[in-house]
Amino acid sequence: MLSKALRHQEMRGHNVQFVLALIQYHGPISRPHLAQLSGLTKASITRIVRVLSDNGLVEQAPTFAMDTGGRPAELIRMRPGKFFSVGVDLRIDRWAILVRDLSGQELARDRFLPEANAGAPAVLKGIAGVIKRLTANLPHELMGIGVAVGGTPRPDHRGLLRSHYLEWRNVDVQAILREELQSPDLQCFVHDVASCAAEANATILPNEDRSELLHLQCGIGLGAGEPSPLHVSIPDAFKTNYIGHLPFGAIEEPCQVCGWKGCVDSVLGFHALVKRTEQLGITVRETPDFIIEYCQELVARWEAGDKLAEEIIGDLALDLAKLIVLLIMSKEVSVITLGGWSSHLGDRFVTLVEDIVRSNRLSSHAKVEVSQSGDDASAIGAAMLGAMVGITARLVKNDPE
Repeated sequence: MLSKALRHQEMRGHNVQFVLALIQYHGPISRPHLAQLSGLTKASITRIVRVLSDNGLVEQAPTFAMDTGGRPAELIRMRPGKFFSVGVDLRIDRWAILVRDLSGQELARDRFLPEANAGAPAVLKGIAGVIKRLTANLPHELMGIGVAVGGTPRPDHRGLLRSHYLEWRNVDVQAILREELQSPDLQCFVHDVASCAAEANATILPNEDRSELLHLQCGIGLGAGEPSPLHVSIPDAFKTNYIGHLPFGAIEEPCQVCGWKGCVDSVLGFHALVKRTEQLGITVRETPDFIIEYCQELVARWEAGDKLAEEIIGDLALDLAKLIVLLIMSKEVSVITLGGWSSHLGDRFVTLVEDIVRSNRLSSHAKVEVSQSGDDASAIGAAMLGAMVGITARLVKNDPE
């Protein structure tokens, strides 16, 4: 009997998390639509929404009378104002912090250049200081922190196993932030940059289409990430696609990390982009937006009719399209969203890449597009994941059974 009761409680908790995720990603949403997406009965949806409302997590969205005179559908949304989560984006080229309430309303942000040769404890102590400054005057309660980082997270997603470019290994991110923020029950979720961006990008897709999306982040290094299946409990379904040092093409100079001549990073990373364009004389500035600024200058040369810039852009598009086709075939996805330098080269470049991808008969169905959240996608996704693990812990704590 005890085993059966425990299984029932676990399933009930799973259903609550699933419905909550649907509201977070697709709200405002009606109860009938929640029942349709989740496969649960209307009675179960009503009970779950009541639990979430009693915990201050969701509310009924304002409704307006319909022109036809019919009764408007009641929509459920994440409750704004009461709680907030933090998304921390630790990339090799810049760090960013984004503060949002549960409804997705931005409350504060900051971005800055990384500290050279700083170890993980010092970096996270500095990040905690920025979080304190940004949230000092907020009346909200902190729900959780998500951390997007260029590296491989621990299986429990509370820390980082390794980051080759940051030179971090076995970092307990949650423990350090708990100590620095003096919050012993703080919930953190650590994931790679590309997967966090995919999480944000997936909000534009129906639940059943999430498995069709893959995000390709093109920065100093490259990463590919998938959104989590909403019907699976955190963190079991989260995985990292570490593609940066897979053998890819021929190039003269070896990668500084893996030592191979022709890994993905050495062909399509930002340093490789700079090497390709060195004859154009574009300067890399020391600002948090130096990749964006560099790409804007390259696009300006291209649009002005510079033949060398046009040739470089064509070669870039071809190499990037080859990588995308490999990912489409290996991951069986149909929607590729781009972040990093590939998105900063603009719609014309993305269209060129998509045309090349679709010229392959096996990927002729694919869509290649820029992340709608732009360069904030990974920070937004991190904040969403931080909110989700915090909410899950809160529901478990407040569960009367």
